[in-house]
Amino acid sequence: MKYMNERNRGDFLNCKHGNQNHECLICKKVKEVLTASPTISYKERSGYMILYIKLPHGCWVAGANEKGSSTMSTINIEVSEDLRQNGIGEKLLRLLSDEAKQFGISTLTGTATNIPALKTRAKVFGESLIVIAPDPTTGRMAEVTVDEAMTEADEKTGDLFNVTVSVEL
Repeated sequence: MKYMNERNRGDFLNCKHGNQNHECLICKKVKEVLTASPTISYKERSGYMILYIKLPHGCWVAGANEKGSSTMSTINIEVSEDLRQNGIGEKLLRLLSDEAKQFGISTLTGTATNIPALKTRAKVFGESLIVIAPDPTTGRMAEVTVDEAMTEADEKTGDLFNVTVSVEL
C-alpha cells in the first residue's frame, strides 16, 4: 500500500512515515543534511569574528566573538521548517561548539526563543547548560532549570521570553 505525504503531495513515505519501499523528499533532505560536511567560514567585522557554518537546504548557524573575549554568542540557528525535529539543530550546535573550541572559546551563550530551541540546547549540552530567565515571583533574572524555563513559555505559541542560555565548553 502506498501512503501520500500531505506536505509533499505525491512523495512516497518511508522511515517514520510508513512505507518501507520508498523514501519521501523530506527524509531524503534530512539524510543529506545530517551526512553533509559543513561549509565553515569566518569574517571579521567591527572588532568581532563572525563564524558561519552552513549545511544543505538552508540550514545554518552563526556565532560572534568579540576579539579578546573567551565567549561566543550564538547569533542564529536556522533549520528549514519542513526539516525540523530531526536532529539538525543538534548537529549545528555541536559543529559551532567544536569550531569555537578551536579558537579558544570557553563559553557559548545565546537566546532560546521557544521550547524546541531550549530542548535542543539541553540535549546537546546536558547538565552543564545554564539557563537564565525572569524569576516568576520577582521578575529579576535568575538561574533556573530547563523545566522551570519551559513552564514560563507562552501557552499558545510555546515562545520563551528573555531566556538566555550559557554553557562552558
